[in-house]
Amino acid sequence: MTMRNRLLTSSLFTLVTLTLLTASAPPAAAQTVVLFDGRTYDMGHARVLLVPAVVTGNDYGLLGRLEYGVTDHFNLFAHLGGEFNGGGTALAGAGWMATLHRQSDALPLNIGLFNSWIFPLKTAGPDAFITISPVLSHRFERSTGSALVPYGGLAAILKIGSPGTDVNAVLGLKVERIAAQWDFIAELQAGEKSQFALGFFYRF
Repeated sequence: MTMRNRLLTSSLFTLVTLTLLTASAPPAAAQTVVLFDGRTYDMGHARVLLVPAVVTGNDYGLLGRLEYGVTDHFNLFAHLGGEFNGGGTALAGAGWMATLHRQSDALPLNIGLFNSWIFPLKTAGPDAFITISPVLSHRFERSTGSALVPYGGLAAILKIGSPGTDVNAVLGLKVERIAAQWDFIAELQAGEKSQFALGFFYRF
């Protein structure tokens, strides 16, 4: 392992540890999504994720995410969205995604880690939602030039300021290059608070 990879791995473990230590309450349910297949975007490039539908048993939401490649293995993003149950709630936040391993002949899996911090813009309710999700995926090239990337993992959702916990299984599919600069992604979270989301990436 190179010095750069050692520093990246050490930084990731530090970030996760700080996330867990700063959660002043047990994990809780939140309508947050992962929509990450374990593969980060290229260094110096940006993309936008538009999600017109996040559906749960009692709510409907939408969101947008702007992602930027700090390195080939580490991305930062800003998040803005909303939920419509109970009169509506705006959601703003940020987070990061990392690729710990890209698929190779020796290990044909992508291994990634996702962390988001989402803040409801209202006075009542939780102060913040924190999602931590390890993800595994495999990329299948197609003769058309596109690619299919099924992924799976677990999502632990922490709620700051309210008791409770949710851990969901994450299953998703990303279809790359459905058009010149567009990708499609769909995700199902099944567990204590199940939800379904679909969205579109636009690559700059």
